[in-house]
Order: sequence, then structure tokens, then C-alpha cells
Amino acid sequence: MQTNKLGYGFAPHRTALLLNRIFAKTIAGCCHHPCRTYRNWNDTRCSSSKRDITNNDRSEVIPPRSYTQQFGTPTRIVAQSIGVCRSPYMERAGTPHQPSAKGEHMMGETSQEGILQLFPDIVPAQALQDLEGFDFIWCIFYCHLNAMNVDSDTGGNRGWNARVRPPRLSDRKIGTLATRAPHRPNPIGLSALRVLEVNADSREIRVKGLDILDGTPILDIKPYIKHYDAIPSAKAGWLDHLEP
Repeated sequence: MQTNKLGYGFAPHRTALLLNRIFAKTIAGCCHHPCRTYRNWNDTRCSSSKRDITNNDRSEVIPPRSYTQQFGTPTRIVAQSIGVCRSPYMERAGTPHQPSAKGEHMMGETSQEGILQLFPDIVPAQALQDLEGFDFIWCIFYCHLNAMNVDSDTGGNRGWNARVRPPRLSDRKIGTLATRAPHRPNPIGLSALRVLEVNADSREIRVKGLDILDGTPILDIKPYIKHYDAIPSAKAGWLDHLEP
């Protein structure tokens, strides 16, 4: 431990560590103008006339970091629902399994409408801003009726099988992870829904093409983006051998 002129004690290695952190932040960008930090600690200048720091400059002064090595991988995750689905379907029987290949389920006259009611204390109105500009959304939900067999100690679902028989395939079983079966290790569902109306004030999203039971907890809402989510040339495994 050393002392300065004022009599305060300081550790040289800690001071060097602090200066190193300040230097790294300065390089990353400490102000509104492109920054160039010189080797001299006291000669840190910032001006719009200075050149931008390139990736090569950054790599010379900031060593690569491996943030993932500092944290372990969680084996149990706790999620909070952000809303609830208000659906005309009150029981599993008669609830659509998947939209049809031709799209009548989501856009046809027989498709059902419903409301995704988000919780105001969790989702602010600003979070729904600009969502009405999308024709479709992804709704990620929790199949709560299939979660009755979830182990309270481990969080794992004890009520699922490794192979299931899909509704459209009666002659053989398919691996569960190759299907959209609701009975899964984690009973999470995913549906593409057509957006009819977005009311940010009431936190309601009116949708069409529901295949979700009434009272289902909603985990997340994401916009459907055709440039990223639609891959027309993608293979569909065992479904390719079935008629649409």
C-alpha cells in the first residue's frame, strides 16, 4: 500500500486496473464525436476532425473477451406470462391443430378470431407501438393444460413421450421433436396469427386464425417477417409425403 501527497492510501495494481477500464471505455466511445486515444494517458483527445477508430485499432488496445465463460448454463428457467389468450375454443376437441397449407385457416371465413390480452402492469403501451404495421405475428405461449405433469423439483415435464402419432399420420409414430405436438419436454407452443387490430391503450391484439385454447398464458409476441421467417424451398420432412 502506498500513500499520495494527501496521505490517502492506494494500491498501484488497483489504480492500474481502474485506468485500464477507463481507457477501454474511452476507446469504445465516450462522447458524440469519433475518438482517438493516444498512448499517453494524459493525451486523450476528442474531435470531429479525428479519424474514426477502425476494428483493427480496437483489437490493438482491447483484448478479446469471452463473456460466456464467466457464467454457467442454467438447467432450470422461470418465465413469466405477459398476457392471456381469449379464444372461442374452450376444449381441446375441435381446436385446430395447424393452419392449412393453403392458408384458409388464417384468412378464410371459417377461421376464428380472438384477443391476445396483455397485462398492463407488465407490458407498457409503448411496447405495442408499430406492431399494427405487420400482417402476422408469432405468438409464443405455454400449454398450461399439458403442464399438469411438470415435476415441481426439477421443472421437467413427466407427461410426454419420445414418439407420437400426429393427427395427419395414422400409420406410424414420429419423434416428438419432429412434430408440433403440445406434449413436450417443455410445453411451449408457437402460432402464426393474422393481426386484425392493435389497441395499445387496452393492451389488446385482435387476431385471426387461432389454434390456442382460451385462458392460455402468453409468453411473448414477435412480428412475422417474411424476409426471414418464410423459406419456400425448405424441406418439411415427413410432411412432404402428405397431401396438403
